[in-house]
Amino acid sequence: NETRAAESNVFAGRERLRLTEQRILFDAVTAYMNVLRDTAALRLQESNVAVLTEQLRQTRERYQYGQITLTDVAQVEARLSGGKSLASAARAALDASIGVYRKIVGVEPSKLAPGSPIDRLLPKSREEAEHIAQSEHPFILAALHDADAADLDINALEADFMPKLSIVGDIFTQTDISGIGNRNVGAKILGHLNVPIYEGGLTSSRVRQAKETAGQRRLNADVARAEVLSLGRAYW
Repeated sequence: NETRAAESNVFAGRERLRLTEQRILFDAVTAYMNVLRDTAALRLQESNVAVLTEQLRQTRERYQYGQITLTDVAQVEARLSGGKSLASAARAALDASIGVYRKIVGVEPSKLAPGSPIDRLLPKSREEAEHIAQSEHPFILAALHDADAADLDINALEADFMPKLSIVGDIFTQTDISGIGNRNVGAKILGHLNVPIYEGGLTSSRVRQAKETAGQRRLNADVARAEVLSLGRAYW
């Protein structure tokens, strides 16, 4: 039981590793697409500033020829100031996205290719997505392995109520050092039986504690299922 519990803990650790890998990959993809998005947004705002700058030049020329009033010039100047403010905000957003990209990926972004659609990789229906999540999500699988390990811990502790038998065998040889050449070979086997009579309630309390832990682990597995189901529906 102790060996099987240890194996279940190893399986749970592997699932948590998968979960960490998935989160890192997801964060990397998000950072990648955010840099592309903010780069396009900055270019758009810079183009808008260029257009507004040209409009202001033309507006001032028309004002010099008396075609429009000073109010019209002020309105174009205000739009240009607003465009420059939006461009500055877009540049700050891009710098922030580049910082997140460097933090997650480890290098500076350079020559990023546009992302390709992932529709072909998605499940065909929400029900299919939920079924895949409930059967394959590492968060749920790790919780189930934890519950299995807790149940096996109970079995291992309950073994303390049972008798324990140990057997030790020994084979030895003995040679006479006086030079006569006598040699003796012997063997012995020793059995030891330990029958618990009184344990002062220690084992019982440890078993009760293990059962409470196992119940908690099973509830954690139910919570993991519900959480993954909720997130799956929200993202769908």
